[in-house]
Amino acid sequence: MAQWKKRLAAMQENQVGWRYKQVARMLERHGYEPPKNPSGSHRVFRHPSGRRVGLKDPGKGTLLPVYVTNALDGIDAVAGKQGGNDDD
Repeated sequence: MAQWKKRLAAMQENQVGWRYKQVARMLERHGYEPPKNPSGSHRVFRHPSGRRVGLKDPGKGTLLPVYVTNALDGIDAVAGKQGGNDDD
């Protein structure tokens, strides 16, 4: 099993303790585009399908579980449209 799949499974099992960069990388892996001109602490990732996921970059520390849950919902929503993204 690829490392990103293990990380996604761990994220689905426990939404506590994830850093912004980890969740942002997972969103990018599933086709979400990072914000073009990030300013402030809130970032909105956009998918070509029109789906949007918001994250709050706390700087140091971890994301609140609600942001991880929202990211996972966004990944699940586009995973069926992409066919699972099983390369790697």
